[in-house]
Amino acid sequence: MMPKRLLYLLTVIAPLPLPAQDVKRSGFYLTTPLQMSYGREVKLPVGSRLIDDSSFLLTPPTFTLIGKSPRTDFSLSYEPEFELFVRNKDLNSWNHTATLRYIYKPTRRMTLEMGDSFLATEDAARQLRDGFFLLPRGRYEQNAGYLSLGYTLSPRTTLIVRGDNTFSRTRLPESPSGDSLDELSAAGTVSLMRQLGRNHRMAASYSLVKTRALGATTEEAGVVFPGFHKPYHSFALSYGYTLLPNMSIDFSGGVIRGTSNSYSGSARIERRFQSFRLAAGYDRQLSAFGGFRPGGGGLDALPGFSSGLLPNSMAEGVSLSFRGNIGSRVGIEGRGMGSRNKTKGLSSEIKSVAGRLRLDVKLTDRLIAFSAIDVYRQNLNGITGIPLARNRYAGGLEFVITNERIPRDTPPKTAGKTRAKAQ
Repeated sequence: MMPKRLLYLLTVIAPLPLPAQDVKRSGFYLTTPLQMSYGREVKLPVGSRLIDDSSFLLTPPTFTLIGKSPRTDFSLSYEPEFELFVRNKDLNSWNHTATLRYIYKPTRRMTLEMGDSFLATEDAARQLRDGFFLLPRGRYEQNAGYLSLGYTLSPRTTLIVRGDNTFSRTRLPESPSGDSLDELSAAGTVSLMRQLGRNHRMAASYSLVKTRALGATTEEAGVVFPGFHKPYHSFALSYGYTLLPNMSIDFSGGVIRGTSNSYSGSARIERRFQSFRLAAGYDRQLSAFGGFRPGGGGLDALPGFSSGLLPNSMAEGVSLSFRGNIGSRVGIEGRGMGSRNKTKGLSSEIKSVAGRLRLDVKLTDRLIAFSAIDVYRQNLNGITGIPLARNRYAGGLEFVITNERIPRDTPPKTAGKTRAKAQ
């Protein structure tokens, strides 16, 4: 399987930023902490079973290679994850996350970007944090990538042409046909972004989306997820406004034409305090453009393209996230998402709720103790037809290895000093 995974990584080209990082030089970095935790799974769905078991999770640092020059910016990273169960040893897994990003500026006005992200996991519901469709435990692989060309028409106007491609492969014990959920999605997008003033910005975009089933047809498999044979057209207008130095509001709206016609829309607000951040959002979007990113914020004329299951369905939901410090040694982080999805092949709406609450205690400058609670709820699974009610409780330690890691919510004055020291 490893040669195939490497092939997936290199065949299609989506950028992912380095987390909590301010790296200015080329070289090799460990860009995330080493994390060890012990957790308890309650009602973990595995096929027709609901499992209660304890597990150990080891997440080594993300290994990142960075190359920078006046015209290029390159990064390649890989993060493994090892999960070991106490009683159900057949569920032990080695999960993989890899990303590739390359930016080249041939001229002052032109920017070429390409990238790729690859995910292979046995627990997609836990790792796909922005997903609206919660999967039971089983093998899930996704390779998402893009190639884009940006051209600055004027100091305030930029034109971007972008192509996306996503391959997803799902192997679930309860799937009626082994390859019935394998999909290939592609999209082409043209966007025009305009900075209207110091605090105002607008964008207009058009996307053409096409999804194709790779295995047995959904009708043959007994799972009816329509919309695979007709392309979708998406038109959208976005507006962003910076109300205060630490507050931004974004809106977007548009229409979607395809098997059925509908409308899209989103609204996000983000407020940053000295050591705390709060964000909320609403989305109604074609699900091929990804789930709901709690606290994603920012004007994005090119919505994240991350097709999973039901890529041509309309999804609607709300998100909320917060993150900050309580004193000098205690941090808190939370995020939640509630969504509903209506697919013609299913008799009822799929309603999902997922949330996470985490508390950190800084023991030393490099050692952090944490505890976390994850909750997953879904009234109906399009594959199994049964509801999902899963809880996960965990606690463990994080070891910060690299000196370049910047605290996630450092107050503005301190952040500048920290970055200067890191350089």
